Formats: sequence, structure tokens, C-alpha cells
Amino acid sequence: MKREIERKLSNCLTVKELIQELEYLHLPPDAKVIFACDYGDYCHTTQALPVETVDVAIEADLTDSAYSRSGVALSDPDRESAKEGRNAPVVILR
Repeated sequence: MKREIERKLSNCLTVKELIQELEYLHLPPDAKVIFACDYGDYCHTTQALPVETVDVAIEADLTDSAYSRSGVALSDPDRESAKEGRNAPVVILR
């Protein structure tokens, strides 16, 4: 796996850690979930995007991206590198 992808994944919460964080916050079950990220403009506006679904991919579906600010993109899961044996699950909030 390429270094940038490994670095990004090393900073991710695990499912266990996410559940622990949600339990610690004592949120009501009907609280809405959004994803916030820097829009990338001059003022670093924070986007608020609704999380509408939860999907699962594998680490091999992640690829380097010179286009995105993160340096990592989710590629087409049917691509050839998905066969390289890197099949750890990755949770995707969309």
C-alpha cells in the first residue's frame, strides 16, 4: 500500500473507537449525522455534508489522488489492484 494511504488510514478511528465516542457523548438515537470537511477555498469554509448511507469497501479500493486535498481517493472496486490481497475492510460514510 502506498505511503499516503497508509498514513491516512493510521489516523482513522476504528469502528470500536467510533462506537465508544458515540456512547460517551450520550446522544439521542435520533440525532442527525453529518460529515464536515474543509471546502478548500481561501477562507477554509467548513462543508457540512449529510451522511445518508454506510458502505464497506476494502483498503485496495483506496488509491492515490493528486486531485484531492487528502491525497487519497476511493476508486472503482472492480479495478485490478483489488486482487492484490489487501482486503482489510474500510467503512465509508456517504
